[in-house]
Amino acid sequence: MSDHLTDHDRAHFKIYLRVLDGVADGADPAEIACVVLGADMDRDPERGYRLFEVYHRRAVWMTKQGYRELAGLDPAP
Repeated sequence: MSDHLTDHDRAHFKIYLRVLDGVADGADPAEIACVVLGADMDRDPERGYRLFEVYHRRAVWMTKQGYRELAGLDPAP
């Protein structure tokens, strides 16, 4: 995982927000993986949970660090 804001972060910012909203609402990670990330939890639940973990971890990073670059508070690398 990069320590700086990436093009992927910019492109998936809304998805990060939806993941964080789902967690805040108490949604099951499997439901978030399916509804927000499009994972087929019946066919490959392991992939769905991994996808959730990766997006959730990055979304949390965005709330603590990445937002600074997004808002222009930190210079880009």
